[in-house]
Amino acid sequence: MENQEQKKLKTYRRLMIVFWILVPGSNILLGILGAVLDKQFDKLSDVIWIFPLLAAIVLTVLFSKQKKAVKAANTNVPSTINAPFNVPVNAPVQTPVNINPYSAAALWQEPHAAAVESTPVRPEQHETVESTPVRQEQQETDEIASGRRELNEEEGIAFINRLDEVFVMYSAATGEGYPSVDMTGSAWVFSKVEFAEYSQQQNAAFHLKYCAMSLQAFKAFVREWYAYGIYRFKLNPGINDAYAEIQRDRFVPNADAKMFDYYGSNFNQLILRFKQMYACKENPIANAFANTLWSSICHELYNNVYLVPIAYDNEPDDAVDPYIHYTENARQTVNDIEVNRELGESIQEGKTLHVSGDVILANEKLILGVEGYRLATPETSVGGRIMHLRTLRNGNISMLCAFTDVRDMHRIFGPNLHIALMTYQDIVAHKDDPISDGNQINGIVINPIGLTLELDRENIAYAEKEHQGPVKLFVSE
Repeated sequence: MENQEQKKLKTYRRLMIVFWILVPGSNILLGILGAVLDKQFDKLSDVIWIFPLLAAIVLTVLFSKQKKAVKAANTNVPSTINAPFNVPVNAPVQTPVNINPYSAAALWQEPHAAAVESTPVRPEQHETVESTPVRQEQQETDEIASGRRELNEEEGIAFINRLDEVFVMYSAATGEGYPSVDMTGSAWVFSKVEFAEYSQQQNAAFHLKYCAMSLQAFKAFVREWYAYGIYRFKLNPGINDAYAEIQRDRFVPNADAKMFDYYGSNFNQLILRFKQMYACKENPIANAFANTLWSSICHELYNNVYLVPIAYDNEPDDAVDPYIHYTENARQTVNDIEVNRELGESIQEGKTLHVSGDVILANEKLILGVEGYRLATPETSVGGRIMHLRTLRNGNISMLCAFTDVRDMHRIFGPNLHIALMTYQDIVAHKDDPISDGNQINGIVINPIGLTLELDRENIAYAEKEHQGPVKLFVSE
């Protein structure tokens, strides 16, 4: 039987998950309300997401405190290792809609180069005479690792920087090149191999594995997370009194990007989490979350800009072109992204944001792999040319293609090519264009290398229909 404390814990958990999901979905709900009432809520749409965010933060704090209270009351909890922080358990049933299942096999999928060291070499151990401060530091490290202290973020960073290696959890569905990401958007990192093994056993339904990394390799790995919208990790999640949440920007700062500032990083995060959850869809929790993520992906498709390989009539495909061109829709979308980013930073810093006119496309640093390119200007653009979108082909299947990283485009098309920044609407508008071999375009593949999303014509139609309504929230039975 559940006691009152356990029931309260479940209530906090359910509400916390709902409000975290409402953070990205609040603008969509406001848009629907505006359509019903035939009103515009432009000013409100810029700040409405703050309210579910504040509620989610408060509920997360309450959940954390209640969880500790339940743990303290449970006399059967092991002294060193506690039950891991897992995805939420039973929530009220909501009948899911019929979604078009995602094809797990991507036609042009290539292995993602793992930025990890699978067998890091430990430095040789030499017996040395330690001074008193060093011995004290080692004593603190041992004390933390054995689960006798709880860490704040500063302590967690200092602790990790004293380790020879860490153990990073990843999903078998996406491989060592990407960390596993839980329902709060956090990666999991452990300081001891036995902690990682325990967490893997306790979460067997989610097909988790772990790999060892040297500290240097781990920092390089975390720097890649800017491309995937992963902005924090949990140190020793589920380990009794040895847990900390660490922000990526505090651990490996990047002056050019914060949070989801790279164009496409938020989209990549959704794809990463969807692939990991869809791979274990036999688990009702994972299946419900995968369905929710799929609905979110259908909306995010329209909120992002993509890099598209293009060609011009009577010009070689491999011409040297140092400029990234863009459509009018892409310019407006980037303007919206930049305004929202500046608004978020202003709120965080307690400043007032004054926006006048359109943002000029000049910050190419927010395009992944943009080194060697500049955003085109009216002075560098050449008018009067007919532009075509280049396709990828596998047998008789031809697909439009789009990317979120210039480097991946070069791996397929070579270093010299024309690139355009386009929206999803811009791209799918060409799905009925004739192609030179006489075949029909079968769909679109986004990121043919890495976090691939393949949309055939049926999925394109489904995404368009899904985008017209709110993000659907699915919960497990």
